[in-house]
Amino acid sequence: MTGPYRALTQDVSFGFDQLVEIAIRALSPAVNDTFTALTCIDWLSHCLCRITHGWHPQRVHRDGSGRIRVIACQADYDRLVQRAFEKIRQCSAGMPAVMIRQLDALCRVMEQTTIPRRRQVLADQGAMIWRACEASVPEPADREDVLRRYTALLALHQASDVRTEAA
Repeated sequence: MTGPYRALTQDVSFGFDQLVEIAIRALSPAVNDTFTALTCIDWLSHCLCRITHGWHPQRVHRDGSGRIRVIACQADYDRLVQRAFEKIRQCSAGMPAVMIRQLDALCRVMEQTTIPRRRQVLADQGAMIWRACEASVPEPADREDVLRRYTALLALHQASDVRTEAA
C-alpha cells in the first residue's frame, strides 16, 4: 500500500472493514437499524463468493528482472472471513435475525467454495454463531430458526467432505 490512506485498489480488506463498520454502527442501540446490518452481511458474502475461487494474493512483487520491489501485507482468505463475520457476530448477541442472515451468508459462500481448508473456516464461523445463539437468544422458537440455518450449513460442509472422499 502506498500513500497515507487505505484504498480499495490496494487493500481488499479495507472494503470488508468498511462494510463491517457500517453493520456494527447499524446494530448499536442508538441506531438500531437491523436492515442495514443485514444488507452489509449480504454484500460481505457476495464479496467472499467472488474471491473464493481465484483469489490468491501475492505478497512479493518483482520487477522484470526478478528483483523484489514490493512486499505487500495482504490479508489471506481465512482472515477476510474472520473480518467479515466476527465483529458482527460479537455485536449481534441476542439478535436472531442477524445470526440467521450470517448463517445464510455462510451457506452461500460454502456452496461456492471447493477448497477444504476454506470450507472449514466457514464451518468454524457457523459454529461460533450457533454458540452465540445458545448463549444469548432466550426464545426457543428463535433458537430453532437459527439452528435450522446452522444445520443447513453443516449439511453443506459434510456434503463437500463426501464429494472430496469420492474424488
